[in-house]
Amino acid sequence: MDMKIVLAYDRLDDIRQLFCEYTAMLVETDETVKSCLAAQGYGDELDHVEEKYGLPDGRLYGLCRDDGQLAGCAAIHRLDERCCELKRLYVRPEYRGQGLSRLLMEQCIGDARRIGYQYMRLDTLPFMTAAMSLYKEYGFYEIPPYYDNPIPAIFMQKDL
Repeated sequence: MDMKIVLAYDRLDDIRQLFCEYTAMLVETDETVKSCLAAQGYGDELDHVEEKYGLPDGRLYGLCRDDGQLAGCAAIHRLDERCCELKRLYVRPEYRGQGLSRLLMEQCIGDARRIGYQYMRLDTLPFMTAAMSLYKEYGFYEIPPYYDNPIPAIFMQKDL
């Protein structure tokens, strides 16, 4: 099945569903993630997805199957004029192992450069070892925390 990455501003309900699947997976693995999501304003994020990741400074992507269903998502959020944040990179379990996270990552990095950002940041959790391997493969390195997080997290940055 072919996949393509699309801007998903016309698929907000589908994106919200993917975000919820992603966060449910995190909470299932570690219940303390709930406090992290609360600290990040996750409820408000779901209510205002199109604003948090809006054009021209942000992006909201869907990984679209041939039949129009979404298999994954990713987003870019502006932190400041020089730096953006990679958020909610997620591929549904049944589509993993096909390099689709790499497609989303390359789209995000490429668009962040085109927007003019010099750095891309992200935060991840210690149990997300596959994600950390992917981030390191794309040149992300660990940095000090750039926001207060109530649970242990790993903060990373990539020079664009």
